[in-house]
Amino acid sequence: MAAEAQAKSGHDVLQFTSWYATGQAENLEPVDDIVSAIIAQNGGPTKAAKYLGKSDSYWIAVPTGYGSTLSPPCARIDLMKQFTGLDVTKMYPAGAPPDQQFADNWTWAFFLDAAEKCFKGGYPFGMPMSTTPDAVNWVGTMFAAHGVQLVNLEGNITVKSDATRQVLEWFQKAVPLFPPTAVAWNDASNNKALISGQSTPIMNSPSAWAVAKRDAPKVA
Repeated sequence: MAAEAQAKSGHDVLQFTSWYATGQAENLEPVDDIVSAIIAQNGGPTKAAKYLGKSDSYWIAVPTGYGSTLSPPCARIDLMKQFTGLDVTKMYPAGAPPDQQFADNWTWAFFLDAAEKCFKGGYPFGMPMSTTPDAVNWVGTMFAAHGVQLVNLEGNITVKSDATRQVLEWFQKAVPLFPPTAVAWNDASNNKALISGQSTPIMNSPSAWAVAKRDAPKVA
């Protein structure tokens, strides 16, 4: 992207991930006509899509659901029960509503306590702390859960807050409980940590479980 922008020559159409489009806004042609037609047919976009796809008053990218993923906890049920006492099958029984008491107790404080117990048990939480999407997704969720906005809608840096300090203090306690290589993990590393039997939970789509069921049935 950067090379084509400098050369002022290249592909007519490119796929951009998350905020990459706004970084090249001055080099992109407006696509209001395309987006307007999509909105007319399907309704308005999400606030996130609008924030990432528009520059000033015009669209620079067409929002798409391609590549979107849900990345909830994907955990070893046996190890969670063994080390933390949490029975995931009771928390979310198959074909029945969630157990509200279990669900209400699933907090970031519980998460930290469970991470410590699993770390001491030899099966740390497989939480990436690098710069890849899997890391950014769950770390961003942690900030959002505490009402932290690192940058506001106007693009102003708003990192200095009590909530930010609270989250950073949480991470000071949590990160030492993760695998030491987690700071350099890519998006496959957490999956491998779970499937190879080295970690208790990860934050990922169920695809990790599907691969484990195929390649490591004892883990699945």
